[in-house]
Amino acid sequence: MNQEFETKVLNINKKEVEKKLKNLGAKKLSSSLMRRWVFDWLDEDLESDYGWIRLRQEGKKVTLTYKNRRAMSKSDTKELETEVNNFDMTAEILQKIPFKRKFYQENKRTVYVFEDVEFMIDEWPGLKPHLEIEGKTKEALTKGITLLEFTGKDSGDISVNKIYKDELNVDLHKIERLSFDFFKEDKA
Repeated sequence: MNQEFETKVLNINKKEVEKKLKNLGAKKLSSSLMRRWVFDWLDEDLESDYGWIRLRQEGKKVTLTYKNRRAMSKSDTKELETEVNNFDMTAEILQKIPFKRKFYQENKRTVYVFEDVEFMIDEWPGLKPHLEIEGKTKEALTKGITLLEFTGKDSGDISVNKIYKDELNVDLHKIERLSFDFFKEDKA
């Protein structure tokens, strides 16, 4: 199982971060709408020690991933991932499995890479943009944090659900479909 070394920096100024990345010489790889289904087979909170299945489309790339997060530290997420060729058909197949919970979510992601560090600017419905920094090693992750002068400002591998809970008092596990129209809709 692969291990991720990642952290998030919350409430960033997207334009300032992109300017810093460009000044470093980072290469912009993509900017796309991401769609995902998250499938959970346990009744436990998604913050606890267990795994879940994620189907995600980022641009033309579609991946199916088993993720296991033990904690929200920078190095406690493990994953198994493979590419699949059809988001909708794979989602339909997974819908046939009696998971306890199923969530559809959208966000926008802009990806930059500099040497051995990946920088992902994520925009989620209703939230201020945040930056995810990822490296294959702890050293690469630390380098990414330092390059952008975010030392001490990162939050660890905090889940998006926790960000929604802390910033908007919204429990994503009670929202079956989160899209960019969600906060525009009348919830009455």
